[in-house]
Amino acid sequence: MKRLSDSKTAALMAAYLAMAALLVATGAWWFTQAITYWIPQSGMSPVILAGDRLFAWRNYYRNRAPARGDIAVYVLPADRPTVFVKRVVGLPGDRVQVKDGRLHINGAPVPRERLGLREVALSSGGSIQITEYRETLPSGRQYLIWEAGDAEPADNTPEYLVPPGHTFFLGDNRDHSLDSRFSDRVGFIPLEYLRDRPAFVYWSTDHQRIGVAVQPPP
Repeated sequence: MKRLSDSKTAALMAAYLAMAALLVATGAWWFTQAITYWIPQSGMSPVILAGDRLFAWRNYYRNRAPARGDIAVYVLPADRPTVFVKRVVGLPGDRVQVKDGRLHINGAPVPRERLGLREVALSSGGSIQITEYRETLPSGRQYLIWEAGDAEPADNTPEYLVPPGHTFFLGDNRDHSLDSRFSDRVGFIPLEYLRDRPAFVYWSTDHQRIGVAVQPPP
């Protein structure tokens, strides 16, 4: 068996050490830039399901303003230990209202396309039937929402004027979401209470969901 020369051995060792250093640096970068979340509830179904585990960009919104349609992690001013994951639908100065189940922004209904009925299993057993829609924001950004119906308790709201420095959030599972429509419990969220930007599912009981992006890259 031929032995490598000392110079070739040194070159291989240098390459291995460089690769190891790169892996360590990449791991350290991920540790400082990313954070993980476990989602216990279905308020953001169908894009994020109960039981999903997410990678998110840590403190993404610390120095950035969100766009309509962004999914963001935020805390409540009155309950900072609890974090929420919802979709931004209203920015400062926007007028937001839900009428007969339809989202309206600045007086105009947001288009939605009916995709069909879905049978959704309940964690408590049994199932319910929901309607799936594709909603399209004024910017052209699209995502899927679920509706149990258009006459549910939060399907008709006052018109909310989003104050300066605040945002308005909705869950995609519209009739099973605690969000900004409930002014006594959530309401408008100050921009400084926005935290992280979810990126993709890194684990799920449905293994086909592993690696699925929950929103476009920033």
